[in-house]
Amino acid sequence: MKPAKRILKLFKWACMLALFLVLLAGAFVFHEWHADKPFVFRHYVDRELIKLALDQPETLTSLGVLEQIGIKGHNARLDDESIEKETELYARIPEFRAGIEQYADDELDQHEQMTKQICLYLLDIAEQGEEFRFHNYPANQLFGFQNGYP
Repeated sequence: MKPAKRILKLFKWACMLALFLVLLAGAFVFHEWHADKPFVFRHYVDRELIKLALDQPETLTSLGVLEQIGIKGHNARLDDESIEKETELYARIPEFRAGIEQYADDELDQHEQMTKQICLYLLDIAEQGEEFRFHNYPANQLFGFQNGYP
């Protein structure tokens, strides 16, 4: 076999291997994004936080992550502050809690257990706060929603 043919055959196999690895990685990412219980606990928490951030253009703007790669369409929009949207967010709390609780503590390392405890603590605070969500003054001189715009 000529050296040029060997190199061509080797290149063909390398390309096929690279394509296989890309497809395998894509299948893993697809699974982690859409699965009820991803393989990795951190992927579940990150996925839910990313979904939450993608629903809130002001949060995306304040994080500044997408601007670094040239995505700036969210900068011209404001968060949906309607009662319906707030109700939708409170309805997601039990789903998020159930997703976190499906990971047993013995499956997690020490850092993941701490992350789980913190998430559950914050979800408890959010659930307790739902009862009092209309007990505030959204437009006031010190801490009103208007302070976030300048």
